[in-house]
Amino acid sequence: MSQMTPLPLTSHAALFLDFDGTLVEMASTPSAIEMPDALPFLLRRTATMLNGALAVVTGRPIVSIDSFLPGAVAAIAGLHGAELRDSRGQLTRAELDLPAVKTARALLNDFKRERPEVLLEDKGLSLALHFRGAPHLGEECRTVIDLCVGKARGHLERLDGAFVSEIKPKNVSKARAIETFMKSAPFKGRSPIFAGDDVGDEAGFEYIAKINGIGIIVGGRSPTAATQRLRSVTALHQWLRTFVTGPNHD
Repeated sequence: MSQMTPLPLTSHAALFLDFDGTLVEMASTPSAIEMPDALPFLLRRTATMLNGALAVVTGRPIVSIDSFLPGAVAAIAGLHGAELRDSRGQLTRAELDLPAVKTARALLNDFKRERPEVLLEDKGLSLALHFRGAPHLGEECRTVIDLCVGKARGHLERLDGAFVSEIKPKNVSKARAIETFMKSAPFKGRSPIFAGDDVGDEAGFEYIAKINGIGIIVGGRSPTAATQRLRSVTALHQWLRTFVTGPNHD
């Protein structure tokens, strides 16, 4: 990793931000996060100063981000890129093998019933087992997700994160979502930056590196393909705030 503190954000950037663990602190369950009061305004102001070239790239559904950040962010890639809304509000969704998801949903519901400590998050196009409250069940969660992947005949894949194992469409990723955004305005031709915190963000960091962008890891996790680091969610907010309030945005 070349340096600890990222260079100042400039108005020439295309900025991509993960949500949980990056914009907001991790919580015991997805619904339990605490939203900083100033964050929606900070993101709106940052997006304005980037001429709209700001997107949230997350494992959550788009509707979830809209509920926490109403009107703050136009461009969002949800469900690791399985659904994507551009800066004009146009929404696209990945094609999905519905029988494969239906089979996985049934298997995971059975698994959850026998393990009440585990949270099953049904996102529609993806399914996640959260075991933050029962880390000793992590291996069992990954095993049943692998069983679902095997039954999906190549249509689904496993993605692991911090105390979560998820099944999602195989043809989507945060890297592909960023690539899609970068092909059109207002992102095209800008210098890409992606900030994330989890192992699920590594595909995004690797893609950003390939196109000579900057990957920023938030928190202390390592190793990582990111080249710069911010120590905390609070540090990321301050980095954005410095851009918004600073005298020079070139």
